[in-house]
Amino acid sequence: MWHSLNSPTFLITALFYALVAAGRKPVRDAKTLGLTIKQQGGNHFDVSGPGKFRAYVEIDKFLDQIDVIYIGNAGRAIKAREVLLSVWKESSGTSASKLRRIMYDVIQNDETVSVLDSIWKAREIDDGKHDSDDDYGDSYNYGSHDEGETDGVIEPTITVTRPPPGEEDWRFSDLRDKTPFGIGAAKMCLEYTEMENHFIKSFTFGRNKEDGKWLVINFGTGVISQVYSKVVIVRDGRH
Repeated sequence: MWHSLNSPTFLITALFYALVAAGRKPVRDAKTLGLTIKQQGGNHFDVSGPGKFRAYVEIDKFLDQIDVIYIGNAGRAIKAREVLLSVWKESSGTSASKLRRIMYDVIQNDETVSVLDSIWKAREIDDGKHDSDDDYGDSYNYGSHDEGETDGVIEPTITVTRPPPGEEDWRFSDLRDKTPFGIGAAKMCLEYTEMENHFIKSFTFGRNKEDGKWLVINFGTGVISQVYSKVVIVRDGRH
C-alpha cells in the first residue's frame, strides 16, 4: 500500500515524528535513574530500581546486544527502555549508539503473544501446513556469519523486515505498534540522542522447546525516512 508524500496521513505522521524527535535527550546514567546493577557472573547482570523495577540481562558486546532474560516494571516509576539503554552503557562501557539488538528470551506478555501467534497462523495458512516438532531441529543464527551465533535458539523462525518507504506490512506494523517491546524500541529511536540514527530494521522471532516464544529486535543505522504510526508516538506508557 502506497501513500503520497503529500497525503494527510504522511504529513500528520511526519509532524508527530518531528515534534517528538525535537525533544530528544541523552540517556541518563544508572545512578541518576536510581538503579542498582549487580554482576552475577560473566556478562549477566541483576538490575533493580524505583517502582519495583527488576530485570535480569546479559550484555553481549560481540553482537552489540542486550539479552533480556526477565524484566518487570510494575510501578512504572521509570521507563524500561531508558533503563535498558542505561544498563547497556554502564555494563558494556560503550555508548547506547552501539546497541544493535535486543533479545527477549521468554515472551509471556499477552499482547506480544497474540501478535506472534497471528503471524504464525498467517504463515501456516500460506504454507498450507502446521509447524511440527521436526521444525525445531537446527540452531538459528540471527546475526550474519561475521557476527556470530546464539546457541539454544531454534527453528521455526520468522524474520519480518521493515518495508520500503511508502509500503506497509501488517506484520511489521503490529510488532512495532501493538507489542510493548516494539513500542519501547521505536520510542528509543525517537527519544534519546544516542539513538537518533537508529531505526527498527527487522523483528526475528521463534519458539524453542524449553522456554517458549522469543523475540529479537534488530536495529539499523543511518539516514532513513522515519515514519511511525501515531500509536507509537502518542501512546502513554513506560515501555
